[in-house]
Amino acid sequence: MDLKQIPIEYLINGRYYLGRGRNGNIGIWNEKYSSFLVPSWKFSFLVEKYEGYYLPNDGCFQPFLLIDTDIDGEEIPNEDLIPHCEYIGKDGSVGRYDKKHNDFITVDKDFSAKIRKDFKPIKKIDEGKLKDKFEGYSEYGKTLMIGNDECETQ
Repeated sequence: MDLKQIPIEYLINGRYYLGRGRNGNIGIWNEKYSSFLVPSWKFSFLVEKYEGYYLPNDGCFQPFLLIDTDIDGEEIPNEDLIPHCEYIGKDGSVGRYDKKHNDFITVDKDFSAKIRKDFKPIKKIDEGKLKDKFEGYSEYGKTLMIGNDECETQ
């Protein structure tokens, strides 16, 4: 399935989107700031990064798909989790698994980034692959793919 960037007027405040950005591939749209909140690490500290909607001369997050977080399922056991992959949690939030610390980096619906040990993953988000090279930001090749089955490589 080929995906195109979702036009800004179709984005829904407080919803998660799969895309490609400078600091991550999942962001929550904050209408107030016309940006996506994406968690990131700076040295050993969790920081909240706002990435603007991508335009040819501005912004760095391209949303491709609205993520349905209103799902139900069984918790995925720790031994089945893949480092650096994104998961939907039982509470409807989205988190990236950090194996080193055995926790999740989340962006919650209150627009805050958190480190959570209580996150209960129920579904891995399939990030797919990009077909074309991103013409904007490309540090370390992060924008060359949305993801893959081995999220550890990102």
